Amino acid sequence: MSIKNNKLVMVLLAIFISPLAAYFQVGITLHFWVTLALYFLALGWIYALWLVLTDQSA
Repeated sequence: MSIKNNKLVMVLLAIFISPLAAYFQVGITLHFWVTLALYFLALGWIYALWLVLTDQSA
């Protein structure tokens, strides 16, 4: 079972380690870099959570 398929784990990652959740969800794309930049502003969890809950993919 892939970590990407486990929604609960992905939501928890999005809240606590947002760049990692973005990486698992979409890979190294613009979404990842936006999440990383927002992570340093303490807002990355919002964007990562949106990525996970809307099932965005690369």
